[in-house]
Amino acid sequence: MRLNLKTSPILQPSDVLLRRHLDRWTLSGLNARTVDKLGVRSSVAGNSIVIPFFSLRGEFLIGYKARLDEGADSQKFGERALPKSISTAGVESSFFYPHINNLHWSEIATDTTIPIFITEGEKKAAKLCAEGFPSIGIGGIYGWTEYPDELKYPRLDRPSKSFNDINWKKRTVYIVFDGDKHKKSYVLRAESHLEAQMKSLGANVKILDLPEVEGSINSGVDDYLQQSGREYFLLLVAQANYLSHYAR
Repeated sequence: MRLNLKTSPILQPSDVLLRRHLDRWTLSGLNARTVDKLGVRSSVAGNSIVIPFFSLRGEFLIGYKARLDEGADSQKFGERALPKSISTAGVESSFFYPHINNLHWSEIATDTTIPIFITEGEKKAAKLCAEGFPSIGIGGIYGWTEYPDELKYPRLDRPSKSFNDINWKKRTVYIVFDGDKHKKSYVLRAESHLEAQMKSLGANVKILDLPEVEGSINSGVDDYLQQSGREYFLLLVAQANYLSHYAR
C-alpha cells in the first residue's frame, strides 16, 4: 500500500528511535550502533518504525517503509484500514541493501564469486549482513515482483527493476525463507517462482532450509542466528539444496 510521504506522519521519520522500536531489532541480535547506521527511526506519529531504502551504492534515498506497531494496523488512513507495513512509491518492489559491516554493494554487484542471500524483510537481511553474509531483503515472498501483494495470482512477468543492479550470471544465490514455510504451500510455491527467476538470470540457486525456532512466530533467519549462532548456520549453508521443495 502506497501513501504520500508528505501527508502521512506514519511514514515520516523522526530524529529518534524509541526504545520499544529499538528492542524489536536488538532482539534479532543487532546492536544499537548497527541499527543507527541503517538509518532506522521511529515515525513522527510514534506508532511505526521507519526504514530508509537506499540505492545499491548508497548514494541516494529511494524512499521509506514503515512497519506499524502491533495494534496500529487496526487504525485507518481515510476510509482504508492500514496494513502491517506501508511504503512510499518505488519502495514496495525495491531490494533492501543493508549498508553495514563494511559491505560494499557496488563491488558485490559485479564480483560474481561472492554469494548473495535473499530473505524476507529488512531486519533479517541486516542480521545476515551483520554476520558477514551479503544479503538482500525483499518485502515478502513476492517482494521481488512489482506487485508484491498479489499472492494468489503473482505477476511473475513483472520482476523488480532491482534485479538489474546486480550481475547474477554464475553467481551462487541462497534463498532463505522462514522456517515455517513447510506449513504453507503458497510460500513453497513462491520460493520455486523466485528460484526460477534467479535461474533465468543465470544464477546457481540453492534453497536453504531453516528449522523451526522455539518461541519464534515465523522462525526467521534472524531468530535462528540469534538462537543457534553463525557456526550452525554455516552447516545449513553447506546442506543447501539445488531444488525448492515445490519442485522436489
